[in-house]
Amino acid sequence: MPAEALRELGRLYEELRGEVGENGVRCELRGLCCDFEAAGHELFATDLERTWARTHGGEEVPDAPAGSCPWFRRGTCHLRDGRPLSCRVYFCDPSFADEMSRLAERYHRRVVEIHERHGVPYRYARFVETVREP
Repeated sequence: MPAEALRELGRLYEELRGEVGENGVRCELRGLCCDFEAAGHELFATDLERTWARTHGGEEVPDAPAGSCPWFRRGTCHLRDGRPLSCRVYFCDPSFADEMSRLAERYHRRVVEIHERHGVPYRYARFVETVREP
C-alpha cells in the first residue's frame, strides 16, 4: 500500500473528526456501533482502510467470534485510531442521522479518489470478513 495514500487517508480522517465535532454529536461509548448484530448493520471498508486499521489499530482479539469486529471486546472499541470511515461517521444520536448519511457519502467519495490517485485497486467489502485476510 503506498505510504502517501495512507498519509492522505489519515489527513482525511482528521478533517472528518473536525467536521463531526462541529456538529455537536458525541459518542456515548455504548458499543452499539461495534455490535453489528445488535445494531442491525454491516460495516464496509476499502482495502486502504483495512490497511490503515491493521497499522493503526490496537491489539486484535484473536478469538473474536466470526462476524464481529476483532477489536471489539467487553463492549468497547479498541480500534479508535485505526477505525474505518464507516465507524467514524456512525453515531447512535438520531438527530445526527441525516448528517451522518451526507458525511458518509461525501467522505467515501474522497476515499475512492485517494484509491484512484495512488493506483490502489478499489474494493469495498465487509470489514469484519476481509480485515482478517493476509
